[in-house]
Amino acid sequence: MRKIEYASIEGIDLKPWRVAINAGEPVMPATLQAFARRFEAFGFRPESWVPCYGLAESSVALTFPPSGRRPVTDKIRRAEFEQEGRAVPAGDFPGMTLEFVANGVALPGHEVKVVDDAGQPVEERIRGRVLFRGPSRTEGYFCNPQATAAAIDSGGWMDSGDLGYWANGELYITGRLKDCIIKSGHNIIPQDVENAAAEVAGVRKGCIAAFGTTSANSGTERLVVVAETRITDKGQRSRIRREIVAEVSRKVGVPPDVVELVPPQSVPKTSSGKIRRVETRNLYEQGKLGRAAGEPWMQMARLWLSNLGGLLRLRIRKFGRLLRRTYSASLIGVFGLTGGAAARLSPSRRVGAAIIRACLRAAALLHGEKLEGRGEVGRQARPRVLLANRAGSGDACAAIACIGSATLLADEKALDRSHNGTAFLLSPLTLSPGRDLRGAFAKALASGLDLLVFSETAAGESAERSRFRLEAFEAAADAGADIAPVWIDGVQGYLSGETRCKDGFVAVGPSMTIEPGDGPAMSAARNQLRIALAELAANSKNSTGR
Repeated sequence: MRKIEYASIEGIDLKPWRVAINAGEPVMPATLQAFARRFEAFGFRPESWVPCYGLAESSVALTFPPSGRRPVTDKIRRAEFEQEGRAVPAGDFPGMTLEFVANGVALPGHEVKVVDDAGQPVEERIRGRVLFRGPSRTEGYFCNPQATAAAIDSGGWMDSGDLGYWANGELYITGRLKDCIIKSGHNIIPQDVENAAAEVAGVRKGCIAAFGTTSANSGTERLVVVAETRITDKGQRSRIRREIVAEVSRKVGVPPDVVELVPPQSVPKTSSGKIRRVETRNLYEQGKLGRAAGEPWMQMARLWLSNLGGLLRLRIRKFGRLLRRTYSASLIGVFGLTGGAAARLSPSRRVGAAIIRACLRAAALLHGEKLEGRGEVGRQARPRVLLANRAGSGDACAAIACIGSATLLADEKALDRSHNGTAFLLSPLTLSPGRDLRGAFAKALASGLDLLVFSETAAGESAERSRFRLEAFEAAADAGADIAPVWIDGVQGYLSGETRCKDGFVAVGPSMTIEPGDGPAMSAARNQLRIALAELAANSKNSTGR
């Protein structure tokens, strides 16, 4: 409202703005109303407001009101609330009042309750501490088990640190517990004091902090207001102090004991612009409030120097990653180029397959890859159609490296996401069957070579949902070949040039004979293969603890 000029948004239509979230603690009714009035001319609708309650410990939302409803407010008597913690509806009460905004109800699967100091739930319209639990609740504070234990009880309820009450089935947040000011038996909300002080001319709005502090002489609580101003004239500053005392006394009912006027940028704020009242109070009590922070370039220089060590470590790690990537790419490129050329010049595909497999294993050894072959990975008496799941970009390399027989890839698409070097290396083993898949597959099997066929489902899909073309089963029946399930796991980074495979494996299950038949018979064989693949996957995962 303060920063945007009408001229800068002329022609903008805010009618399509359906959800405008305000989740401050508490949400201030005056802010919602003033914003709606300010941008009404541009089509902003008050029912777009969604005043809700959220906190980082609940990632991030917790309660929401119904959408498309104008904000609901609750006007209550100030004295009863500040002195007794009771939210008594004001009605036509002529005395001083408070007003809070309804924050709705908890999101599905989450719970919110308001409790007293003994941890017992309170009745409606009684102020208490807000506790919550649910699937979005944090597991705890990072490296701070003491704070975690203090905030989360044995039932999983976490103390939000906020105060609030229930009314008409909705939650009303009244402020932070640590910010609450106790003065002359009143529990004063700092935002009320700050909003009152902000009405005084010369005070920087949004740059005011109100807090309570204990007097060293009398031991009583004092109400302190710290306000930023650009005014330096002594007479004007005296006027500002007097008017802040009068305005706070008139609207809150309790005058501040101390009014401190400080230069701009003196009141600490969070990164999101919220007032840091506890830090402001600490600066005040230490006599450091209002001290010049120095020229901006000096602040930036100190900040840069303080982060120099972290920046150097980051650069070194980045340079190390660059060296590893360069080494990996060079290694894979050299083996891919030389091995691919040698395979193309070999007298037979079987010899070429042996060369390619040797290059893959050598490159993996020098690259630090760890890959295990399990089950019937060696050459069998009869050629096989090996039907494998998709685990990631390293599937083809891992399978060829682990399976000891001369194996052809049924589809060149298996190399789509491979490194250029490995794609060149493996391409002599790929088929380009064209439209006659069945005939091309049968011809390859008749030469005595195994055929590796990948599932058409996405990488990571379960074995039960794997899809295979029936032509592979028909070709196996035509060529008198067996079929066998292959489960690949943990090979996402295998010979990729980026990361390293540490615990990947390729498991080949027992071979199954397939008889010639029609479409239903081939579908039945595919279902049998899916079952065998699922069993192989389960056994492989159990053996590795995945």
